[in-house]
Amino acid sequence: MIASHLEKGAEKPTLRLVNDPVHRFEVEPPTDVRLKGVRDLSVESTVYEWPGTE
Repeated sequence: MIASHLEKGAEKPTLRLVNDPVHRFEVEPPTDVRLKGVRDLSVESTVYEWPGTE
């Protein structure tokens, strides 16, 4: 799951759910596993956007 625009005054808060993230992100193993950088920009995902407060 990728959460973006969470800062106050930023754009509309958004959650992006990526199918099969282990195979879609680069894996960087320090002491735990972190996923970063989508490998394939055409990856299937589900995007939720909060409605505006206007």
